[in-house]
Amino acid sequence: MVPASVPQLIAGWFASVLKGKMLAKSGQLQLTLPPSRAAQWDVKGLANAAGLRILSVRPFDDSELHTHGYAGARSVEVLAEEGALAMTYTLVSK
Repeated sequence: MVPASVPQLIAGWFASVLKGKMLAKSGQLQLTLPPSRAAQWDVKGLANAAGLRILSVRPFDDSELHTHGYAGARSVEVLAEEGALAMTYTLVSK
């Protein structure tokens, strides 16, 4: 069972990025997780409520994370293990 706080955490992250003006007008926010979690946590609904929309969804590519220096991070290892199951959601401002 998923703790109720996980969707709240995602919603809070979306809101803080927008309120803090950390997302450039043409900027993108990326969230990587298994598609079953995205549906369970209603990522599309959370994004819409925050003023974001999903631009694209594509299979997770761990080579992108290694390029940015995240190699060895536990979250990267978990995503790499689930690689075929993880998807990257790219969100933009509405």
